[in-house]
Amino acid sequence: MKKIIYITENKNKILYTQKIFDGYDIKVIQKSIEIDEIQSSSAEKIVKDKAKKAYKIIKKPLIVSDSEWKIPALKGFPGPYMKYVNKWFSVNDFLNLMKSKQKRTIYLNHLICGIDKKRIKVFRRKIIGTFAKKPQGKGTPLDRLVIPKGSKYTIAKSHNLNFYSGDKEKTWPELIKWVLQAKG
Repeated sequence: MKKIIYITENKNKILYTQKIFDGYDIKVIQKSIEIDEIQSSSAEKIVKDKAKKAYKIIKKPLIVSDSEWKIPALKGFPGPYMKYVNKWFSVNDFLNLMKSKQKRTIYLNHLICGIDKKRIKVFRRKIIGTFAKKPQGKGTPLDRLVIPKGSKYTIAKSHNLNFYSGDKEKTWPELIKWVLQAKG
């Protein structure tokens, strides 16, 4: 069985990823390490830097992930700063920001970076959602307000695993292939 280390504190990310890797004889191992995350307006720079720093510590093939939310009506806010904005802003703060906006589209750019001793590769996935008029479910403010395309409910209410882990046609097969070829 092939093993891949996923550097994250988020147990749900491990569950989502393992579910995708089931059937490919790949075991996801969760590892949490302290990494100073750079600040950048580029999620790709952030995820690559995080992967390189983690590899220096672990010295084994691994994956890390990062995401950015982009709200066109707010000129791309919050971008890769969503981790912090989700802590600083309440549901009502987001609702107030969106109150007068006609276009309520939001994009999640989810990036997974794989690194081994010879390669570093970023896998991207763009997910489209819409802002709800009122919150549903429990979780972060954006999880309570974003309705994924094709759903009636927010991420928090629907517990929609496919919102984060889907895209079986492109992103995940590329990542699975990379993992199966990864070298210590």
